[in-house]
Amino acid sequence: MTVDMLDALLTLLQLYDSNFPSGAYAHSLGLETYIQDGRVCDAATFREYLEAYLRGPLVYTDGFAFRIVHEAAADHDFGRIASVDERLYVNNVPQETRGAACRMGTRLVVTARSLFPEDTLLREYAEGVRAGRVHGHPAVVYGLAAHAAGIDMPLGLAGYLYSSLAVQVQNGVRAIPLGQTDGQLLLFALRAQIPDSVSRVLQLQDCDFGAVSPGLEMAQLRHSQVHVRIFMS
Repeated sequence: MTVDMLDALLTLLQLYDSNFPSGAYAHSLGLETYIQDGRVCDAATFREYLEAYLRGPLVYTDGFAFRIVHEAAADHDFGRIASVDERLYVNNVPQETRGAACRMGTRLVVTARSLFPEDTLLREYAEGVRAGRVHGHPAVVYGLAAHAAGIDMPLGLAGYLYSSLAVQVQNGVRAIPLGQTDGQLLLFALRAQIPDSVSRVLQLQDCDFGAVSPGLEMAQLRHSQVHVRIFMS
């Protein structure tokens, strides 16, 4: 392994570490509604939820957006990046999750700019968020940061999918609740599905963007009305 490859790998680990300040721990993105409905109540039902989450929005929305942003960054095409940002915003119908994405993206881009101060696309995106020209979304920031770090798109995408699942697993461990060992076993099992998910993202066409799970979207819409909440969304 070359020094450059090792540096890219270590940067990837830092970007996707649970300690990276994204604020994702505060958002269940609809999971809490399923828990209060009794539909997610143990490791088996939680795994069903996570698999649906991976097959649906993570592949067709966030993962696809990551791929497009990384490719657009290679072409230095900020117009395409801004277009993806807009599509992510309007595709996110529930107000809570739409706001959550904007807050996380806004927070992430500040940190990413600190790590990669010379990257012009990250600077332009950060300035666009601050001026209200773009909305801010984690998938966009992570795509830009992965490109700035010299991380190959498929590898960066795999890391993004894994980290998104890892956050949801930890949120589920707290909210269901489950033991930490159960959470790690779930994450280990789901990890095996990531290579196939990456392959699916790489095969998607523009018309596929934004396909979501209606049930998950309804859970996100209903979250503001649940009786007790420990998550913001």
